[in-house]
Amino acid sequence: MLRLRRRFHPKRRLHASSSSTAGSISDLEDRVIMTPSLIDLNQVYRQTNQENLEQAFNVAERELGVTRLLDPEDVDVPHPDEKSIITYVSSLYDAMPRVPNVQDGIKANELELRWQEYYEVVTMLLQWIRHHILVFEERKFPNSYEEVEVLWRQFLKFKETELPAKEADKNRSKHIFKSFEGAVQAGQVKVPPGYHPFDVEKEWGRLHVAILERERLLRMEFERLERLQRIVSKVQMESGVCEEQLNQVETLLQMDVRMMNSGKPAQHIAEVEADLEKAEGMIRFLFNDVQLLKDGRHLQAEQMYRRVYRLHERLVNIRSEYNLRLKSGVTTAQIPATQMPMTQIPMTQVHTAQVLQQSSSRVHPELDEVTLRYVHDLLGWVEENQRRVDEGEWGSDLPNVETQLGSHRGLHQSVEEFRSKIERAKADESQISPASKAAYCEYVGKLELQYGKLLKASKARLRYLVELHAFVSAATKELMWLNEKEEEEVNYDWSERNSNMASKKECYSGLMRELELREKKVNGVQATGDKLLRDGHPARQTIEAFTAALQTQWSWLLQLCCCIETHLKENTAYFQFFTDVKEAEEKMKKMQEVMKRKYTCDRSITVTRLEDLLQDAADEKEQLAEFKTHLEGLKRRAKMVVQLKPRNPASAIKGKLPIQAVCDFKQMEITVHRGDECALLDNSQPFKWRVLNDQGSESSVPSICFLVSPTNKDAVNSVAGLDGNLQRLQTMWQMMFVDLKSMLSWQYLMRDIHIINSWNITMFKTLRVEEYRLALRNLEQHYQDFLRDSQDSQMFGAEDRMQVESNYNRANHHYQTMVSSAEQGFVLPRAGEQDESVCKTYLTKIKDLRLRLEGCENRTVTRLRQPVDKEPLKACAMKTAEQMKVQSELEGLKKDLSSIAEKTEEVLASPQQSSSAPMLRSELDITLKKMEHVYGLSIVYLDKLKTIDVMIRNTEEAEDSLKNYETRLQDVSKVPADEKEVEDQRSQLKTTRGEAEADQAVFDRLQDELRRATAISDKMTRIHSERDTEVDHYRQLVSGLLERWQALFTQMDLRLRELDLLGRRMRSYRESYESLIRWLGEARQRQEKIQSVPIGDGKALGDQLAEEKKLLEEIEKNKMEVESCQKNAKAYIDSVKDYELLVLTYRALQDPMASPLKKPRMECASDNIIQEVCIHSSSSTIHTSDGWMDGWMDGWMDE
Repeated sequence: MLRLRRRFHPKRRLHASSSSTAGSISDLEDRVIMTPSLIDLNQVYRQTNQENLEQAFNVAERELGVTRLLDPEDVDVPHPDEKSIITYVSSLYDAMPRVPNVQDGIKANELELRWQEYYEVVTMLLQWIRHHILVFEERKFPNSYEEVEVLWRQFLKFKETELPAKEADKNRSKHIFKSFEGAVQAGQVKVPPGYHPFDVEKEWGRLHVAILERERLLRMEFERLERLQRIVSKVQMESGVCEEQLNQVETLLQMDVRMMNSGKPAQHIAEVEADLEKAEGMIRFLFNDVQLLKDGRHLQAEQMYRRVYRLHERLVNIRSEYNLRLKSGVTTAQIPATQMPMTQIPMTQVHTAQVLQQSSSRVHPELDEVTLRYVHDLLGWVEENQRRVDEGEWGSDLPNVETQLGSHRGLHQSVEEFRSKIERAKADESQISPASKAAYCEYVGKLELQYGKLLKASKARLRYLVELHAFVSAATKELMWLNEKEEEEVNYDWSERNSNMASKKECYSGLMRELELREKKVNGVQATGDKLLRDGHPARQTIEAFTAALQTQWSWLLQLCCCIETHLKENTAYFQFFTDVKEAEEKMKKMQEVMKRKYTCDRSITVTRLEDLLQDAADEKEQLAEFKTHLEGLKRRAKMVVQLKPRNPASAIKGKLPIQAVCDFKQMEITVHRGDECALLDNSQPFKWRVLNDQGSESSVPSICFLVSPTNKDAVNSVAGLDGNLQRLQTMWQMMFVDLKSMLSWQYLMRDIHIINSWNITMFKTLRVEEYRLALRNLEQHYQDFLRDSQDSQMFGAEDRMQVESNYNRANHHYQTMVSSAEQGFVLPRAGEQDESVCKTYLTKIKDLRLRLEGCENRTVTRLRQPVDKEPLKACAMKTAEQMKVQSELEGLKKDLSSIAEKTEEVLASPQQSSSAPMLRSELDITLKKMEHVYGLSIVYLDKLKTIDVMIRNTEEAEDSLKNYETRLQDVSKVPADEKEVEDQRSQLKTTRGEAEADQAVFDRLQDELRRATAISDKMTRIHSERDTEVDHYRQLVSGLLERWQALFTQMDLRLRELDLLGRRMRSYRESYESLIRWLGEARQRQEKIQSVPIGDGKALGDQLAEEKKLLEEIEKNKMEVESCQKNAKAYIDSVKDYELLVLTYRALQDPMASPLKKPRMECASDNIIQEVCIHSSSSTIHTSDGWMDGWMDGWMDE
């Protein structure tokens, strides 16, 4: 590298005049070592010094982007310019890649360890969360109370121990992420999708929802099984009590039977009867409890049912024995074996009973009553269960359908088992006496017929329930999937925090693929439901509900797909816009750095280099023009960028934010259609917004249904910032360009001065006349160029210009001396010439005055262009004070210019004119015109400010007055309910209108001031050709105030007209209503009096009928009056509603974005009137009562 360094410099050595320069070049060597492919060292040794330098500069500019600031001939000299060398080496130093130091390596290693720790913690946490979400989404629970109790205890243990530990892991992961969040934002660490703390919080929220749902379901199941367990305990206990009761009855019954067999009367008949009734009631309640166990699908339901059923059969047998033995007085020997319980027939008596069966049945007809009662009980059981089958519900959801199916399966089993009892009843037919046999056969036939219908109905219900269960199960499964997808899409993060557009598009593509696959299943379920409906399934309501729910949920998911497409489009535009803005900022920053580095120069720079830089600057100007076109495109795009920050709850909104619906949404509280403009009231919930629609309804709506409408202030501000940066960049370019031009002019001038000053008399005489005259013309031209270019240059101040002027004058004097000496020694100036220095002095003073004038003009124009301030009166006063200072300065400049103009005219009036006289005349005329223009503009602007001050005050006065009257009209919260209130409101409106007419003078003055301000603005526009935005603002403001003032008078006139109409219709309604109310009261009293008279004979009935017919005739006569009253009431209600609508419409127009809940509500009088108008109903009631009386009388006469 040392050889390379020496090779670059003449004589193979690099001479540094300071230690800092040598250190910088040593650093440069270290940087070049890092990129050895840039230079071919073998070629370096074969090239000359200038060739090596040329190659080095080209490689640095091409490969490293370092602007070429030096030429080989500038460096290949014994003593190169030190500052230029240091500037170029600094550019190389900045462009070279940096070698990471040890400290950076330590930070990178620590960052890697923290990221690895965060990744492991979040991975384990997400796996744990998703596993438990799947576990908690399980909806099936064991039927055992003990198993559910175990689940409940495990769930409580999970909440108390495992959940807090995992929450601590989540908080630890957030803390770890904060430690390297800066590296994530800088792009050093890329977080995979789903691993951001926001994503972890989202999954944690899903887990929390699943925990709450699991707790609710477990608690419900636990409480349900606990209730059923109490019922089981109750059935067991009461079954035991009932069994003891039946044992006691059997004991008493046997005692009485033995006493009757011994010829003694029974002593416990009443006690047995009471115990049987008590046992029957207990068994009835036990059957109800068993049915509850069956409905709840309890494990012991069937066992409890069999136990209670055995008790019921035992009760039936005991009651049959009681009726046979005690109530009919039959002994044991007289009872047929078929009617006697098998448990009570001794085996030794069976044959005897069969032998005596026929004779005993003939001798004892009371046996027929017992057998008939038994068949009657069976028939009652069949009819009761037929009623249960016919009136059974089908269920509205899957758990209810499963409950109904399980319950009916048990019932169907009981129905099938009931066949044995019918067979037993048919077997008893042979025991019936001939007298009762026909009735018995009729009962048995009816029993068989009813049982057949019951069995058929039970089988049909069972089949329908199985079909319904299959359909509801499939529909519930699809609905759960649709609900999960809905929840997933509704809860998707569309805010600015989620900038991964690739992941968003992939998720949407996955959703569409899943929908295509799921559509077949949903259509299959819909087809099944349609088939069941066509087949006449009795659960039509449930099937239609599930079919409608599927259709609704599917349509809603398709609506969400439309929302997602819109959000994808808008999010893509949003993030692409801000990416383009960031790229533009970086490009401008780079351009600024390049311009500062490239165009910074001093007076030691060469003319050739300056000419190259000026050419590059012209190219830079074209790039700035292209960039400005690009910026205009960004401005147009900024107006269309939506807002994403309001989707983040951390960015709380203030007031109401306009939003636009991107799909249709309908629920009970609110209805929104696609494209509707709504207002966002609360965004504290990220996925549920509190929204106010255009009809004034307010409710919570999923945020995915809306776009936050442009304009995005961040987008506009970012482009505005770019615009400001571009203006500063253009200003910097302009300043640097002026500096370069002034430097080039100075270089040309110094070269001319140096050439002229280097002449001596000998050299001058060798020159031709054309050569030295050309040198003088070049001197004059370059001096004028320098004066023009250095006016705004920062490199040349007033002292520099005076020094240049002095050098120019000396060079000019030297030239004149040479000319005189060459001709004849020293001669007087030629006729017509004058002292050039006097012209130059006045020219300089005039130019200085013009610069000060331009400063005053710039300050005035800047104030003219300032937008309207939030506090216009204060801002106007400040502008007036500042402009008065400018006006005072202009007065002084005007006096100075008048004095200089007089002296300049004297110089220009001299017969001897110098070469600078035309320029002096031109500068004087331009400056005088500039003074006239700036002075006139300042005077007109001061007049305008005074007029604006008066207009602001008048506008505020008019605004206060207008708001006062508008508030009075808005504060009307009640429609007048009687004539006094109507008259009071009319009087208030007339008073308000009179006061408003008196305040008309305020608005007349406002219009006069506006006309005056417009005239001054037109005058100022003729002087300064720019549109006066401030006057335009107040013109619009005054126009809006006048429109509101006219609307105020229109509203008062409309209300007066509506109140007059309302009063007339109120009087018409009240007159007809009151007369009919009196007649109705009298009619009711007469009707009650007629109906209170008892009917003892035909004459009384005829009198009562005559009175009723007379009352009916009166009703018919008053029917026209009732209809007239109803018409008056309708007209009155219409007037009330029209007045309410007029008031509410005006209130809504005054405050269109106010929430309906926060607006004062109108006390609606129309509802009260509707409640009053019940005359027709009352007369109909009287008419109905009379009709009932006529029908009753006709029936009584027929009897």
